[in-house]
Amino acid sequence: MQATIALALMMLVILLATRIARRTRGHGLHRQQTRTKDTADRRIAPAPAATRGEASTAGEPREHGMKTWLNVPIAHAHCDIPCGIYDPMSAQLAALSVARFLDQIAETATGGLADAAAQVRLARLTAEKEAHAAQVKSEIVVIWGDYFKPEHFEQHPMIHDLTHRTLRQASACKQELSPDNGRKLVELVNAFAEIFWQTKDIETQRVTVPYEPKLDIVQPILSSAS
Repeated sequence: MQATIALALMMLVILLATRIARRTRGHGLHRQQTRTKDTADRRIAPAPAATRGEASTAGEPREHGMKTWLNVPIAHAHCDIPCGIYDPMSAQLAALSVARFLDQIAETATGGLADAAAQVRLARLTAEKEAHAAQVKSEIVVIWGDYFKPEHFEQHPMIHDLTHRTLRQASACKQELSPDNGRKLVELVNAFAEIFWQTKDIETQRVTVPYEPKLDIVQPILSSAS
């Protein structure tokens, strides 16, 4: 009976953490979020006095009043200037974090969830795991879609399949709790990073991070850059 109650509590906590992660995922760490409206036939009414140079309410900036009145949509995306600044390290660090969170979730579950502190810790770990797995997907998609060019695909035809497998592995880390999934994700992101640096003719090396989960990551040897 106690085991059944503990299992039910665990499922409830995980469900709550998932919902929290979905609500706080807006940063997306580069995920594009846009909201568009059809304005073809919209007629703008005369602006209230508050938006023609006066603060609409005490302490409210005029810019905020104008944005509210004009209903300007907010978009979140990579700059697309293009700035030319791309680096898989953000995805690698996010993947390492996912692997670490999965280890900590396993440790927390093993220790039991009888007290509220353990349940709250599990909820927080799950929420962070979800957010960082989403960040991995966002970072990989940005590089694949914005940085890689047709000539890169010709040189590295496996990049499409590797990208797809990486995204699916990140999803597996969100859906399941096996620590092995996190390690597989790190390896896939490392393979992605190796190809990225090859397109820049920069050699790479593997180093073990000096912190948990103490996995290997691919780093560029910048002295080899031409």
